[in-house]
Amino acid sequence: MALKLEIRTRARQDICAIVLYIARQNGDFRVARQLGMRLLDRCEGLLATPGMGAPYRPRPGVRKLNEGAYKVFYQVTRTHLIILRIWDGRRAHDPQL
Repeated sequence: MALKLEIRTRARQDICAIVLYIARQNGDFRVARQLGMRLLDRCEGLLATPGMGAPYRPRPGVRKLNEGAYKVFYQVTRTHLIILRIWDGRRAHDPQL
């Protein structure tokens, strides 16, 4: 059975915050939206290869995949691939999961 993608509310908020930040910095919402879409495409791509990225040692069962400067934190269950957070890797710390 194929995995279903679940994007948690916090991850959706992360994407919105990233897009708004980039739009404000660049003054170009189109470019910011393209980045948001690229991050979502990367999340969907994990369905084909759910073991990508490295284990996130502080939290067993969670993996971390880098997409440019961003980190996608996710876990895989028997039926779902769950996106927990999407985080700007340039921040000094990792997110609370």
